Amino acid sequence: MRCTVCRRVLRDGACFDHGANEGNEDVRLRLVVDDDGATTAVLVNKEASLAALSMADDEMRASVEEHGDLGFVQQVREHLLGRAVSVRGRTIVDEQGAMILAEGLNVESRDAQMRATELRAQWGWS
Repeated sequence: MRCTVCRRVLRDGACFDHGANEGNEDVRLRLVVDDDGATTAVLVNKEASLAALSMADDEMRASVEEHGDLGFVQQVREHLLGRAVSVRGRTIVDEQGAMILAEGLNVESRDAQMRATELRAQWGWS
């Protein structure tokens, strides 16, 4: 839930700046992507998050209600962790490092068994 005034995340039903608040429902993915040792944070907007998860808004809401917040996060991890992705958006850099504000996130479909074989060949393992 996000503050109806400033859109910051609510903690225990309250905004740090604006106090108790009903809030607006929202979902965004915050990921860390690794490209051969170079990492960056990625913040994915709602539309791109739902598309990457292959979910509609009502499906996401039902999943959170059925599995709870932590269960939903676990589903997201199972869907995305270790997967190759391509990201489209703009980058900001500040004292904390680089972050991509993603307007699009495409999860690459790749056969895990085939990828393992490719990596073993690349690294010279038999």
